[in-house]
Amino acid sequence: MDIKREAVRGVAWSTIQRGGTQVISFIVFAILSRLLDPDAFGLVALATVFIALIQIFLDQGFVSAIIQQEVIEEIHLDTAFWSSVGMGGMMTILAVVVSKFVAAIYHEPQLTRILQFLSISMLLLALGSTQRAVLTRELSFNKLAIWTLASEIAGGVVGIIFAFRGFGVWSLVGRNLVRDFIGLLVLWTVSGWRPRFSFSNSHFKELFRFGINVIGERLLYFVNRNLDRLLLGYFLGATVLGYYSVGIRLVELMIKLFFETVSFVAFPVFSRIQNDIVKMRNAFFRVIKLSGMLTFPAFAGISILSSDIIQALFGSKWEASIPILRIVSMSGIIYGITYLIPHILLAVGKPDWRFRIAFINTIIYIIAIFIGVHWGVIGVAFGIVVSYLSISPVLFWSINQIMKVQLVDYVQQFYPAIIGSAVMTVSILVMQSFISSFVSVEISLFIQIILGLTLYSLSIYIVDRHSLQEMVAIAGNLLPAKEKK
Repeated sequence: MDIKREAVRGVAWSTIQRGGTQVISFIVFAILSRLLDPDAFGLVALATVFIALIQIFLDQGFVSAIIQQEVIEEIHLDTAFWSSVGMGGMMTILAVVVSKFVAAIYHEPQLTRILQFLSISMLLLALGSTQRAVLTRELSFNKLAIWTLASEIAGGVVGIIFAFRGFGVWSLVGRNLVRDFIGLLVLWTVSGWRPRFSFSNSHFKELFRFGINVIGERLLYFVNRNLDRLLLGYFLGATVLGYYSVGIRLVELMIKLFFETVSFVAFPVFSRIQNDIVKMRNAFFRVIKLSGMLTFPAFAGISILSSDIIQALFGSKWEASIPILRIVSMSGIIYGITYLIPHILLAVGKPDWRFRIAFINTIIYIIAIFIGVHWGVIGVAFGIVVSYLSISPVLFWSINQIMKVQLVDYVQQFYPAIIGSAVMTVSILVMQSFISSFVSVEISLFIQIILGLTLYSLSIYIVDRHSLQEMVAIAGNLLPAKEKK
């Protein structure tokens, strides 16, 4: 197998899968934001936080273990499947039991029924987790793309229909349940693997030794991604949390679109070359350089265009979300510098390192959010940026230990993106000073985006023409290889 070509194809299909899914999800979200009130988004945001906490324990880290190990036997897969299904059933029951307690804490009676219905998703996800692991291990990203796109479209259609019919918050609940149910059906259809009625304690222990670190890291990741919502919902209520959810939604979309798309492929690919440090280092530099050229201008642009973006996409009733988006988008740039490092650690068989770094990051994040919440949503937004910035030195240290990556060489990968983004930012700010008074918000946003893209592309062409040629080469690798006669 040509691992380079498989990696490039994997990125392409992963982009279609995750990128397409996120774009569809965002379009549905934008439509629903015009049909529903902020408190509906706040209630579902609270419910999904608690569901996400319980879901951490669903596959016990077995998905990552199956992908990472060099040799996997059939009994590994059977053991992982039945363990996940059993855990999924228990977690569903647990969510139903604690639903009233959670609703009482937040003084939101509706949360009880919402949590009970959303808990069904855990069993649905458990039934498909091993199939997903097998497809990922095989680099079958085309089949994974079919799975996610079909489920997202189905869920989105149901959510919008429910919203138009006046179902309110249940439009969001119905969307999530339909998405997960259709996703399960499609996943079993595209996957050729089927479980047998077998289970091995020894193989369970083997998977669990790797998975326990993944569970711990996921638990810390959960805190890093959801403590802000928990505190805002508790101290300021569902409506404020709704504004916050809309404010960070675009940043979350871009993070998943740019970073998770690449890292989803990077984990299995880097796992295959984990014993060749030189090849890993060269691939690592190449990935982060090209990623930076896409993400730096994207997040800088979101920050300076935040007012027009919120008004054009969601409507004027969401103006309170503008400063949140402006601040949080800066965290995307910081995240883009280091996002690949934790996946490298997992690929080389060091989940314990990744867990320890995640633990340090969580402590920093908790302190930042608890301090920031005293200043409301703006303080929380600044807390997120500070936490991303603070953990960067630790991540730099870890990648140096693995691949002997010097900080100077690392930073040099981002020079073209930094220069191009600076030119773009200054140009848009100058344009904003006079264009907004003459045209509508939508037209103003369109003109500024076109101007920014044009000047950024021109800057990259002048500063680093080789990188553009490399992107063209990558695009060429996506084409089917010609058979030799």
